[in-house]
Amino acid sequence: MMKGIYKWFFAVLLFGFLACQDDEPIELNDNIDAAIEMYVRRFQTEADTRGVEVDFENLTANLSDIDREDVAGQCISYTDGSREVVIDKSVWDRSGDLIREFIVFHELGHCILDRAHDESQNTNGTCASIMHSGTSNCRFNYSELTRSGYLDELFGG
Repeated sequence: MMKGIYKWFFAVLLFGFLACQDDEPIELNDNIDAAIEMYVRRFQTEADTRGVEVDFENLTANLSDIDREDVAGQCISYTDGSREVVIDKSVWDRSGDLIREFIVFHELGHCILDRAHDESQNTNGTCASIMHSGTSNCRFNYSELTRSGYLDELFGG
């Protein structure tokens, strides 16, 4: 009887220890602005959850002024294979967490996942993809309630 209790105790202890182990934090290069870093890490977590490998090695991300009023962010691809995410600082400063996430995830969709704009709409007129350009007729619908579906589409589309 005591052997069974010890085995059970050891199994529970081992499971608890393993469950509490943190995955190693992803390595980011020094070219990721500290304000954007948490969203890049969040992107990594969402990709991992969906079994999608992502690589940030050749990525730069920063806040800067973008001269066009209708552009919140952009992905710039260079001939050497590196890519840069630029987020408009004034949009960033007046946005909350969910909108910041949306902008960073959209731009990483371009820069990391090589996704193009997707202007498709759901039957109710909402945008079907996080990759919509913002200039189409679909209605923006990224919220806590719709987030998971949009991320499933982003990483699976």
